Amino acid sequence: MANNVVTQTTPLTETQKVQIRRLCGYPVKGSNAATANSNMWWYYTNYQQLEYRMEYLQPEEINEVVNLLNTCLGLENAFQQITSDLTTEKAGPWTRNPKEFEDFKKQFVYWCRYLAEQVLGVPYRGAVYPFNSTTPMGGSSMSMVV
Repeated sequence: MANNVVTQTTPLTETQKVQIRRLCGYPVKGSNAATANSNMWWYYTNYQQLEYRMEYLQPEEINEVVNLLNTCLGLENAFQQITSDLTTEKAGPWTRNPKEFEDFKKQFVYWCRYLAEQVLGVPYRGAVYPFNSTTPMGGSSMSMVV
């Protein structure tokens, strides 16, 4: 998968912050302080630390964060293609790799964890996505990678 390097010197957009929170496993901020305080009391310090870091990144740090964010989003989007191929075992010379889904999931978790812990310096809480290895894109289960 090609990863285009992005140069961004402006502060993170609100959309980028929402994506970072989600990929690092932190809940949405909510529209008021009462919602935020009631839902996150047990790790409010980490949440505040994440918000502070996203708000006060230096231009060079913004570039690194944005490029890692794009890597994570690219892997997340790749799940759509992988899951569409899960029902096909073989088509002509092509044979499905039975480990492909798990391999992508491991890469996805690795890069999300790297973004959270190594770059932003906050605990990785597990990115949430709407499928797991037993029910990809199906069923009613949600899975949190921890």
